[in-house]
Amino acid sequence: AIPLIPTVLAVEAVTSPAPEGPQSEESVSGGEPSAQLAVEHRDPSSVAEWARRGRAVLIHTVALGVFLIGLRVQKIWLQEFDVGLLPYVQALSSEILLLLLLEAPWFLTIRIAPQKTRWWATFYVAAHLPIYLLAVLSHRFFLESGIVPKWDVMRYALREFSTLHDLLATGVDKDLFLLLLKAGASLLSVPLALRLLRKPKWGANIAIPASMTLLGASLVLVPAPSHIQLIMLGGNWLTDLLPDQAVQEYLTRSVPVHAMYSAPALVPPTVADTTVSRPNFLIIGLESTRTDVLSAYSGRPSLSPFMDELAAKSVIVDDAYTTISHTSKALVGILCGMSALPVMPVIEARPNGLPFACMPQLLKQAGYTTGFFQAAGNFEHRAGLLSNMGFDYTFIPGPKEGVGFHTSGYLGWDERVMVHPAAEWMVQAKRPFFAMLLTLSTHHPYDSPDAGPARSWQMAKEHYERAARYVDDQLRLLFQQLERDGTLENTIVIVMGDHGEAFDEKPGFRQHDRAPYDNVTHVPLFIYAPKLFQPQHIGGLRQQTDILPTVLELAHLSWKGQLPGSSLFSTPGHSQVITSCWYPNSCLSLRSENHSFVFHFGHLPLQAFDLSTDPEQQHDVAALVPAEVQDQAIDLMLGEMASVRRYYEGALHGNWDN
Repeated sequence: AIPLIPTVLAVEAVTSPAPEGPQSEESVSGGEPSAQLAVEHRDPSSVAEWARRGRAVLIHTVALGVFLIGLRVQKIWLQEFDVGLLPYVQALSSEILLLLLLEAPWFLTIRIAPQKTRWWATFYVAAHLPIYLLAVLSHRFFLESGIVPKWDVMRYALREFSTLHDLLATGVDKDLFLLLLKAGASLLSVPLALRLLRKPKWGANIAIPASMTLLGASLVLVPAPSHIQLIMLGGNWLTDLLPDQAVQEYLTRSVPVHAMYSAPALVPPTVADTTVSRPNFLIIGLESTRTDVLSAYSGRPSLSPFMDELAAKSVIVDDAYTTISHTSKALVGILCGMSALPVMPVIEARPNGLPFACMPQLLKQAGYTTGFFQAAGNFEHRAGLLSNMGFDYTFIPGPKEGVGFHTSGYLGWDERVMVHPAAEWMVQAKRPFFAMLLTLSTHHPYDSPDAGPARSWQMAKEHYERAARYVDDQLRLLFQQLERDGTLENTIVIVMGDHGEAFDEKPGFRQHDRAPYDNVTHVPLFIYAPKLFQPQHIGGLRQQTDILPTVLELAHLSWKGQLPGSSLFSTPGHSQVITSCWYPNSCLSLRSENHSFVFHFGHLPLQAFDLSTDPEQQHDVAALVPAEVQDQAIDLMLGEMASVRRYYEGALHGNWDN
C-alpha cells in the first residue's frame, strides 16, 4: 500500500500540467480539456476541481466498504453460522455505519485542502493507510485465533515486540499478503479516479456527504444481532480498539472484596521434625493439555498411554481448575499459591513484581535444592519470573542449546531439549530436591517432530493430538532414565496442566487465552507416589492454588499465613472456583458443584450451564436462572478479581499498570 503515495504524485504530474498564463472564465468552461484541467489544478475553488476530488472520495468509499464488509462476511462464513438475511444485515450494519460516518467529513477537505490536488490526494491516502493496516492485522489475528483483538491486545503486542516477534512472524504468510494486496487495490481507486474521471461535474454536490451521514446515522436504529457469536463479530475495527463503556461499568460495580493472602512462613521445626526424611518433588507441567488427552478423564482411547499408566497408579483429582488461562500467569498459581494479576503484561516477571513467598523459596528454607526446566525460550521474560520465584537453577534453552533439536513453533524446541538436562540435574542434585518441567509441543501451532506445525485451523486438532502423543513419549524416556538411576525411589510426582485448549467446540473460541469453558479451565491433575498412596480419586472442586499447601503438607512442613488454596488431602475442596481469561476484562468463569457461569463483561450475555445434565456445556440455561442468582454469580466473579487486584495494589503500592 505504501508505494501508492508516489503513485498519486505521478498521476497528478501527468494529468495536471502546469498552466501557462492566466485563463478567462470562458476558457475554464469551454476551452480545451488540457487547459481546463490546468486551471482546475491551479484553482481549487473551481467547481470542476471540487467535483474531481469528491468523485475520488466517493469511489474510494465504495472500494473501502467492499473491503471492510468482505472481511466481516469472511468472519461469518468461517464460523459456519446458519443464519438468515436479517442477522447478516445486523452484523454488517456497524461496519457500514462506521464507514459512512468516517468518509462523509472528507468531502469538506475537497474545498479547504491545499491548492495542489496531488497534495490533497497524498494526504488522503496517507490518512487511510492506518485504517487498512489495522483492518488487515485485526483480520489476520482473527483468522489464527478466532478473536477480534481489543486495544489492550494491540498495546501489549507493541510493548512486548522484542519477545513476541517470532510469534508475530507466524502471521506473515500468504493470507497476510493477500489481504495487503486487496487493501492496496482499494487504495489504488483514489489515483485512478483522479486520472480517469475528468469531465463529469458530479462529486461536489453537498447532498452526497449529507446522504452518507443520514444513512449512517439511520443504521443506529438497526437492532443488535441476537445470535451469540454474531454479537462477538458485531463490532468493527475502531470500536473493538476503543475502551468499552460496558466493561467500565462492571469494573466500577460495588462488589464484595476479601483478604485472601498473607505470605506463608515456615514454623521452626521441632526436634522430631528434624529427623523426618523429606521426599523429593517433581512437578510436570503439561502445556495446553485438556483433560480428554488422558483416558483416565475421558474414558476414550488414550492420546497419552504413558501418562495413563502413571494415572492408574496415582491419586487422581477429578475436578481441578486453572487460575488464569495463560501459562505465565498459571505458573504463579501453581508455584506461589496465589493468583497472578489479571492483566496481560507479566508484571510478576519484573524486578520486585512478585510479592509472594513461592514454593522454591519456602522449600529452600527446609534444605531443598530447586530447579526449573522448560522447552520454550525466554518467552514473556520467563527468566525474570523464575528468578523472582527463587529457583536455584533454571534451564531455558536458547539457539545454542537448541542445536540438533526440532524447533517447536515460535516459542522454543521439542521436549527432548530438556529431558537429558533435567534428568541429569535430578540425578546429581543434593537431596531433597524440588524440580518442575514444563512441556511445549501441545502449544499452538502444535508443532512436534511427529507432525510439524498446523498450517491451517482445519488441521490444528489433528496436530495437537500428535503433539500430545509426542510429549507422552518424551516423558516415558525421562521416567525410564530416572528409574534406572533410582531417582524416583523417594520422589513424589505431580502431573498438572497449566490450562486446556479450545478447538471451536464453542464456535469462535480457539486456543486458550480467551476461552472460558471447561475444555480450557478444567485441567488434569494427579499425584504419582505409589509407595505413599493407593490409587484413588479425590472429589471436590480444586484449583492450582492448592498445590503449594499440598506440597508443604507432603514435605512435613508446618506453616502459618493465609492462602486461597488448601491441601488436596486435608479438605473437601472449594465451594466454587473462579477462572479468569488472560485477555483483560473479557471473560470469567465460575464453577460450583453442579453449575457453571460464564461472564463476558457485557460483550455477550451471561451464560449458565447445568453440569449434572450437560457436562459438555452445550445448552445455555441462563434464561431459567433468576436474575438475583445471576447477579450474585457476577458479583462473586468480579469480587474475586477485585480482591486479587487489591492485594497487588497494596503489595506493590500501586506500582503497576495494564
